[in-house]
Amino acid sequence: MHIGLPPQGIVLHGLQPSQAQPYAQLAYAQLAPTFSQPNPAAQPSGPAVKHELSEREQRALKRKQANRDSARRSKLRKKQEIEELGKKEACLSAEYEQLRKAFVNARLRVMELKQNNTTLRQQLQAALSDLKGC
Repeated sequence: MHIGLPPQGIVLHGLQPSQAQPYAQLAYAQLAPTFSQPNPAAQPSGPAVKHELSEREQRALKRKQANRDSARRSKLRKKQEIEELGKKEACLSAEYEQLRKAFVNARLRVMELKQNNTTLRQQLQAALSDLKGC
C-alpha cells in the first residue's frame, strides 16, 4: 500500500491536495475480493426470508400485471380516440366539400346577377335615350 498526496486537481472526501492529507491507493485486485464476497451478517436467513421474498415477488408480479392492464387500457383508449378522430375528420371533410360547392355556386350566382344587372342597366339607358329622343 502506498500513502502519499493525491495528484493535483483531485479532491478526496472534500479535501484539497493543498491540505496535504494522506490517502491510500489500493489496487483493484485488492478491492475485488471484498466486492464479490457476500457479507453473511447483512443477509437474514431462515424460512422467514423465503416467505418475505415470496411476498416481494408477489407484489412485483401484481404491480407488473397492473402495469400491463393499465397499458392495455391506455392503448384501447388511444385506439378509440384515433377512431373517433377519423370519423370526425371524415365528417368535417364532407362538410368542407359541401361548403366549398355552396361557395362556388354562390359565386356563380353573383356573377350571373351582376351580368343581369349590367344588361338591365344598358336596357334602361337605351329606353331613357329613346324617351329623350322623342
